[in-house]
Amino acid sequence: TRADAVSEYQYQSELDRSKTSYRDLCTEVQEFWLQQKNNGFKSIPIVMSGWNRWPRIERPVSWEANWQTKPGIEITKNYDFPTPGELAKHVSEGISWVRENPQSCPAGAILIYAWNEHDEGGWLCPTFQKNGKPDDSRLKEIKKVLDKR
Repeated sequence: TRADAVSEYQYQSELDRSKTSYRDLCTEVQEFWLQQKNNGFKSIPIVMSGWNRWPRIERPVSWEANWQTKPGIEITKNYDFPTPGELAKHVSEGISWVRENPQSCPAGAILIYAWNEHDEGGWLCPTFQKNGKPDDSRLKEIKKVLDKR
């Protein structure tokens, strides 16, 4: 079989360190985009809406319970949640990367992790605020980026 481009479901670097900033995650993802380009891969760049697995670590799911009891990258590599503006900036950076690298990104698309991976720390879908009203601020900020394009 043949693939036209490669991507990732999610991305985290192999660095084993405690919680880091969302900006660190964005920088690591951008380094990954460059690595794919330099290796000659045609890609659909991944944009991360976050990565913080503490909810799943504190309440393991049955299919992951065995490895979550031992220290390792999945337990120790977590990032602060982005503000809606930080997330929108990362989406904008991904779109710009695709436009600036058409040979490496022939699909002209990005993938955003993820719509609803709440227990992995990455989501776009609205959540509820403490007052019970929907929080769709992430989507509104991304819409501003897309409206400019």
